[in-house]
Amino acid sequence: MKYFLAIVFLCIAPAYAAQVGPLDGVAGPTLPAVGMPMLAAEESLPNTALPTMLQAKGLLAAATLEWARIEQEARGPERALALAKLAELSFLQNLPIVGETFVQEWRLLSPQKPLPEAVLVAQLQGQAGAAKAAVLQKLQALYPSGKASTAARFADIWQQAAQHGVVKQAWGLPQAPALNERLKFLRTRAVADYMLAVGLAVVPGFGHLLLQQWALAAVLLLGFAVFALAFLSACRHRHYAYAFVWAFPLVGLWLNSPISAALYAEKVAKATRLQAMAGWADLTPTYTQGAPSVK
Repeated sequence: MKYFLAIVFLCIAPAYAAQVGPLDGVAGPTLPAVGMPMLAAEESLPNTALPTMLQAKGLLAAATLEWARIEQEARGPERALALAKLAELSFLQNLPIVGETFVQEWRLLSPQKPLPEAVLVAQLQGQAGAAKAAVLQKLQALYPSGKASTAARFADIWQQAAQHGVVKQAWGLPQAPALNERLKFLRTRAVADYMLAVGLAVVPGFGHLLLQQWALAAVLLLGFAVFALAFLSACRHRHYAYAFVWAFPLVGLWLNSPISAALYAEKVAKATRLQAMAGWADLTPTYTQGAPSVK
């Protein structure tokens, strides 16, 4: 048997040698490369165009789903970007607890970086008081010249001016001193009108005449005159029980007149302030408010 195998090998070897050809330095046939699909796969970067477009159109829930998918697939900086966008969208949808969760995950990936400007601006959603002031303070410190930061801080000083007639926290904005100067003039005039209206309202209806509340002034004047005559007539005829009865509406009108005049004077002062502020376009930033993209 072994002699048979040797004869077969001796016959096959020359046939292979004939296929290869002489060793004369000429290139032989090119063999096709062996395909290795598992090793040939390429890693692709996540496509952020779709969620960005959805957010720009106001479809925040759909944008959140897309960024969540990207966050699951991405690694490194791309995942940090997705987490920041998820935090921003959560705050914009008034989900602060969810937003803070994404912020904490983002900090684990980027411990040395400050929180993106867009996330801080979105964090202002639904906040007031000390919490809002803390976020605005961060914006002032981290992004003093950022467009979204400036717009958010300007909106706050504008709100202070509209509600209280004075800007107590300027947030480093150059418009605040000029705004306070103009408010000071309006406030001085409003206080004078307020004091005059309340003083005249000691006689029911007179203060409302100054405030141009013609119908209410007429009702107060007529009611006070009727109840006063009834009270005096009862006293003149010594009907003290009737006089006591008429005294209640008479005193009520007399006390209500200054109070209602004061409340309406405040309302008029605020309306005048808002109307004046609407014309102060020179104090408004030249760009419109919009949260920047997280970078």
